[in-house]
Amino acid sequence: MKRFKIYTENKNTRKLIELVKSELEAATVYFATGIWQGATEESMIIEYITGEVDAEIMRQRLRKLMEKIKIMNKQECVMLTVENVQVEFV
Repeated sequence: MKRFKIYTENKNTRKLIELVKSELEAATVYFATGIWQGATEESMIIEYITGEVDAEIMRQRLRKLMEKIKIMNKQECVMLTVENVQVEFV
């Protein structure tokens, strides 16, 4: 499984969550304090986990979502991380 995390500034929170809901069938959203170029900012982390088979397709979808977020928040950049994870459902 792959875990994708999008890191963005927490602006337009309601609109941003609605955008994520319209693009992804499931996600987890975290709020954090980040530091970018020496300045503190409120941040939002959007996490999505998918199977290996779908990982490259999802990466492309998430990059499109990131472009929309970048424009909405008027940001210089939005960051994506990708990790291998083990998942169990009970």
